[in-house]
Amino acid sequence: MSLTTQFLSSIRGFVKKQDGVSLRAWLRVESDSSPQYFQLAEELRTGFASEDAVARLVEKCMPLEDGDGGAGATWPSLVAFLKEYMHYWREVNFDDIQTLYPLLSTLLISCSTAFSHPSGSLLLETCVAFSESLAQLVMVVHHRPDLISHMRSSAGDDEERKSPVESTADIIQKMCTACLSEKSINRFARPEGRRLGFYRLVNLVLRLLFAGDKARWASQTFTNISSMGPPLDFYPAAQRVTYLYYLGRFYLENNHFSRATLCLEAAYLQTPPHCQRHRRLILTYLIPSKLLIGVFPTASLLSRPEAVDELRVVFAPIATAVKQGNFAAFQATLREHEAWLVRHRLHLTLSYRLRPLLWRSLARRTFLLTYVPPSNDVVVQQEGGAARGRAAPILDLADLLTAAVLAQHQIEGYLVAPRQRPPHINTLFLKAVENSTDAISTLAAPPGGIRKLRPSEGLIWGNMAVTMADVESIVSSLVAQGMMHGFVAHAASKFAVVGAKAKGSAVLAGWPPVAEVMRERLLANDIDITTVPAWVKAP
Repeated sequence: MSLTTQFLSSIRGFVKKQDGVSLRAWLRVESDSSPQYFQLAEELRTGFASEDAVARLVEKCMPLEDGDGGAGATWPSLVAFLKEYMHYWREVNFDDIQTLYPLLSTLLISCSTAFSHPSGSLLLETCVAFSESLAQLVMVVHHRPDLISHMRSSAGDDEERKSPVESTADIIQKMCTACLSEKSINRFARPEGRRLGFYRLVNLVLRLLFAGDKARWASQTFTNISSMGPPLDFYPAAQRVTYLYYLGRFYLENNHFSRATLCLEAAYLQTPPHCQRHRRLILTYLIPSKLLIGVFPTASLLSRPEAVDELRVVFAPIATAVKQGNFAAFQATLREHEAWLVRHRLHLTLSYRLRPLLWRSLARRTFLLTYVPPSNDVVVQQEGGAARGRAAPILDLADLLTAAVLAQHQIEGYLVAPRQRPPHINTLFLKAVENSTDAISTLAAPPGGIRKLRPSEGLIWGNMAVTMADVESIVSSLVAQGMMHGFVAHAASKFAVVGAKAKGSAVLAGWPPVAEVMRERLLANDIDITTVPAWVKAP
C-alpha cells in the first residue's frame, strides 16, 4: 500500500470517529512537518503527476455515501478539500513564497468551503491551524510586497487586486460567519461546535486588518458581533484579552476614547503580570486613551516593569506638557519619538486630539499667574447704583494671547536674547507671560531662520501667527465643550468665570476636570458609558 493511500485511509478513520483534533494533527502544511510529509510529496510527484490520478485516488479512499450518511460520513466539499490538500503537497516549495502563498491561500478557501457544511465542525481545528499558517505567511509578504508584485499587477479587477492581507482576512471572515450560523438554542448559551473557534478566527482577522493598515474594515466585523456574536466571557483568557485589545484599538482610532479605555483596561487587568510583553503592548494604547479623556498616568504605573523603559520615556513628558499647557515641550517630545509614535499609529491622534487639553491648561496656568482676587468689599454696580455682587474672576485674553505667541515662537526656534531690565512688580507672572511688546522683544530669530512647521506643530496651523481672534475662538470652543466654565466678553477680550462662589475656587469653577466633563457629555447624549458595542457579555 502506497504512503498516499495509507495517509488518506487514516484521514477516513478520523472522519468516521469525528476526531477533529487528530485530523488537524494529521493535516500539516508547515515547512517543519515531519519527513513523512516530504516523502508523501515526492510520491505524489512521481506516482500521481496528473490531477485526474490524484482525484481518482482521493475519491476511492474517501467514498461518498448515499443519503446524508449521518455523523462520520464524508461530503463532497470535504473530498474537494482533500484533493486540494494533495495538490498542495505535490506542488509546494517552501523556499518560493511566490508559489507558496497562492497554494496555501487556495487550500484555505477549499477548507473554508468544507467547513461551511453542516458536518464541517469536524474541521474547526484544521481551519484555525491553516488560517494561522497563512496569516503568518501573509505578514512576511506584507513587509515584502515585491515578492508577489507580479500577481497584483496582472490582476483583472478590483476584487483581484486586493492585497494578500485583505484577501486572507476575507477568507477567514467567511469562516467566522460559518461559526455564527451554527444552530444553537440560545445565543447567550455556552458555545459548542463551530462557535468554540469563533473568537480565535475573529482575532486572526483583526490581527491582519490592523497589521495591514485596514482597521476601518473591522467595522462590519464588530457590527456582526454586536448583533449575533456569542458572549466573550465563555472563552479562554487569551482569546478575551486579544479581542479586547483590538476592540480598544479600533475605538481609539475612531476617536471614541472612553470605550477604548474600557476595553484596554479590561484587557490589561486580565493579563498576568509575568506576561510583560503583552502588558506593555496594551499599555502602549491604554495610556494615550486615558490621556485623551484627561486621565494622566501615575508615577506608580510608569514605574511598573512593562512601562519603566520605553513607555515612561515617551508618555511621561507628554503628560507633563499637557498638564502645564507647554506646547513647545509637547511638540519637542513628539518630534523626538516620532518614529515610535508613527509605528504605533499614535502620532496623528496625539498631535491633534490633545490640542484642546493643551489650550485648556495654558489658559488655566495663565489665569493662575495673572489673576489677582479682588478685596472683599469690591462689588459690581448696576446702572442706578444698585449692588449686583462681587466681580466674577476674570482672565484677560490679552495675557493668554501673549503666552500663546511666546509658545509659537518657542516652537519655531526663536532664542531668548539676554538683556538687562529692572525687576517687574509681579515676578511670578514674568515666568510665564509678559505684555506682548515686551515678550517679543526678548526673542531673537535663530541664525538659520525660523523652523518651518507642519500643520500639526503650530498652535493654530503651522507657522500661522496667533491672533486675538484665534484666542477668543479657541476659548469659546473650550467653553462650548465644557472644558472651561464661564463666558467670553468679546468687546473687552475677557473670559469671566461663572460659579466661583459655589465651587469655592475660581480655578475649580472655571476649569472643571476634563474626565468629569467628558463623562457628563456622554451621559447628556444618552450614551451608556458602562457598555461597549461589540463587547458581548453574558446576561
